[in-house]
Amino acid sequence: MNLSSYKRLWGIPLSSRTRQVVIQLIMVVALILGIIIIWGNQIAYAQNCATIPNNPIINCGFETGDFTGWVTQDLSIPFLPMIVGGAGLTPGFGLFTSAPTQGVFAALHGFDGDGPGTIRIAQDLPLPTGASTLEFDYRCGWDMVTFGGATQNRVFEVNIEPDGGGTPLQTTTIFTAVAQTQALPDMDGNQVGIVDISAFEGNTVRISFDWFVPESFTGPAFCQLDNVGVSQVDVSQAGDANNDGFVNLADLGVIINAFRGTPAPGNGDCNGDNFTNLADLGCVITK
Repeated sequence: MNLSSYKRLWGIPLSSRTRQVVIQLIMVVALILGIIIIWGNQIAYAQNCATIPNNPIINCGFETGDFTGWVTQDLSIPFLPMIVGGAGLTPGFGLFTSAPTQGVFAALHGFDGDGPGTIRIAQDLPLPTGASTLEFDYRCGWDMVTFGGATQNRVFEVNIEPDGGGTPLQTTTIFTAVAQTQALPDMDGNQVGIVDISAFEGNTVRISFDWFVPESFTGPAFCQLDNVGVSQVDVSQAGDANNDGFVNLADLGVIINAFRGTPAPGNGDCNGDNFTNLADLGCVITK
């Protein structure tokens, strides 16, 4: 605003005191609108973490700016403490710079420190009926050569445990950082992890991302986790071989006829193995 604008807002002559109050109100309103826009964007990210509809993971892109909804564990003395951070962060040592794959935040940690120990990011959640795969983006780099070198491998696993934690019901190794190797600045950019969790659909379990560090400070490392989701199959029509909107004994004849020819994917694939054949009969009957 120029001087004449300060003296005459919206064509109305104002006293100095009134002008000051009006300007302050405008600034306050602008600040409130800015906060609402930022807050709204964060809520949008939190509710639309991936392209996966009805994703049951809470804070799946870490867009709250912290670990809300997650259970975390770090090493007692980490190389780099576990944080939720944005783009442009790096511990140096030739390692990559963080770049969230969804929203503006991601989970970051050092994957090195005073081991042995496990760096953990986990969540307890009820898996919906039809839960099929756990999907997530990850990125890691390490130098286990230059600074004394490691003699044991570090491992990144996804464990499915009982609700609240406990002995793993399923363990999937995502990658092994082999001793005396380097991955600089990382292991070829962002990676997509996919873990089959169909055996636990309809149950409440703990999904745990675990990075195991077997030794103490044997080389700097850096990892990023983002965009965590549970993909689901549409069970409402699975097994509905005759397309009548129901899964019942009327579908058996269609499945048998399909089996007499070449088994192929279709609505008769009740058991989710991507084929329509006699293996689907029991599934249809139990429906």
